[in-house]
Amino acid sequence: MAATLCSENDVIMKQGSGVSASGANTTHITDWIEQAEGYVCARSRYDYVTNYASLSTNCKEILKVAVSNLAAMWSIQFDMSGYASRVEAETMLDVLRDGFVKAMESLENDQTKTFLGVSS
Repeated sequence: MAATLCSENDVIMKQGSGVSASGANTTHITDWIEQAEGYVCARSRYDYVTNYASLSTNCKEILKVAVSNLAAMWSIQFDMSGYASRVEAETMLDVLRDGFVKAMESLENDQTKTFLGVSS
C-alpha cells in the first residue's frame, strides 16, 4: 500500500523541527500515514483511499489535515527526545490533536459529507 491522502512531507512539516531522527524515519512515516488512512476511513465509514480520484479538492484537504495530523502525532510520541522539553512535545501533540478532532468531526457529519459530494 502507498500513502494516498497525504504526503510524507505533510507529516514532516507538522512534526516540527524538534522531531528526532527516529521519528523522522520515512519508513515509519509511511506506515503511520497508511494506518491513519485506515483509521479515518473506518471511523467515517467511507473508503476515501479507493475513491480518492473522485473526491473534491475541499474533501482532499480535510483528509490531508486529518491523516497528516494523526501520523504526525504518532511520529512525535514515538520519540520525544528531539524536543527542547517534554512540554514542547506535548504542546505539539495537543495542537495536532485539536486539528485532527475538528477534521474528523467534519468527515463524520452527514451534512458536510453531502456538501463534499461523499455518500456513504
